[in-house]
Amino acid sequence: MSIWSKRLNITLAALGLALASQAMAQPTIVPEGEGAHRKFCDSLQLKPFNAANWAKLSDWTNGAAITLGDYSGKVVCIVTWSDWYPASVRGLNLAKRLAEKYTKDGLIVVAVHDDQGWAEAKKPAAEKDSVFLIAHDIKNGFRAAIGQDQDPDFFIIDRAGQMRYCDITTESVEPAVEYLLKEKSEDASNINSKLAADAAAKDIERRRTDALRHGVDLTSLPEVPFTMPQPEAYKDVKWPKIPRDQNAPPEDPKNPDPPVIMNTPDIGFYPSKPQMNGRAILMYFWHPEVRETFEIMPYMDQIQKMYSRDLVVIGVVCPLKGPNNQELKLENDPDRIQKKLEEFRKNYKLEHTLLVDLSGTLLGTATNKNQSNIPIPWVAVISSDNTLRWGGWLGLSQARGALDRVLAVDPGIAARKKAEEEYIRTKATK
Repeated sequence: MSIWSKRLNITLAALGLALASQAMAQPTIVPEGEGAHRKFCDSLQLKPFNAANWAKLSDWTNGAAITLGDYSGKVVCIVTWSDWYPASVRGLNLAKRLAEKYTKDGLIVVAVHDDQGWAEAKKPAAEKDSVFLIAHDIKNGFRAAIGQDQDPDFFIIDRAGQMRYCDITTESVEPAVEYLLKEKSEDASNINSKLAADAAAKDIERRRTDALRHGVDLTSLPEVPFTMPQPEAYKDVKWPKIPRDQNAPPEDPKNPDPPVIMNTPDIGFYPSKPQMNGRAILMYFWHPEVRETFEIMPYMDQIQKMYSRDLVVIGVVCPLKGPNNQELKLENDPDRIQKKLEEFRKNYKLEHTLLVDLSGTLLGTATNKNQSNIPIPWVAVISSDNTLRWGGWLGLSQARGALDRVLAVDPGIAARKKAEEEYIRTKATK
């Protein structure tokens, strides 16, 4: 099995999980894992964290062993890491940055190293005025108790001492920390009753909306005129972070990366250019000679159906670099290419849009013009103002979180939906 085939299998499993779940309330916190592991993690959430677990850790660095009294009324972010595993070191660096940024607001960060490799592990010192504790997980008993499965894993305890989020995606960590730091201890204590009340309120709202929409065929709902928000509205939104190249220096907060504009063409669509006004766009890039890039088409169709009018899924056929970095170009024959698209659309019974990009401009923009060794399938999440908000391998859990985040906070989507709801109300009262 090729490396691309293995990646595809992982991608489809992750995508299946995403399609089975509903978009979460804000902030978008995406859980990791599935099956028995996820079930175990879910059983720990919204319950008091067992303070006896701290006794399973030793060799505390940057401070004394944590006790229940130390974090009463505070938020605790736990990260598991192994110094010999580069991906988990990046998770450790994120946790350290969070400690430096949020300790003043009541955050405690605890980094827990694997049983093996502790003696050789680099143990960063805590910056002044930050609480960044490091501990050794002897026999990995702490990990087993909290449901860790693959470094780096993140767990967050709220101000009431409850395991609020058990094993969440890296992209979800900072929004979760910010959210819980703003929460009062008494609100955290009442979270279970609040969630029940919120669920009841949402059910009432759903029933109200369903009643309004009765008799309205959303698939044939006309394009309702509305005013797109000004650019300033998009600047105030907390968008997902775009992954950076591992070899690139970290982004300078004082000189942030400029926004990447995805200039979608007016021609080359099949069967026709979709309506994109007030909608987010999910692009995936494929080539007819690389099976792993187009076998996801049925799943992309499911995503299109799942998010309905809020999202436009576009399959961009373009030149790619193959597994051995060889150039895979497209034949420059419009008729033959159109026949190829017709074939794919028929074979896979596709309802979403396909687009021909002979020059590979869109993929080059989405990958910062570095197309060598990109993991396949690659996707780009684009907001309604045609700005790239996330780009990367579809199999990453961050891809699900980024898409949900954009759909939840995009000002253009909100403006369009508001106009549509008013149209439906007007229609229902006539």
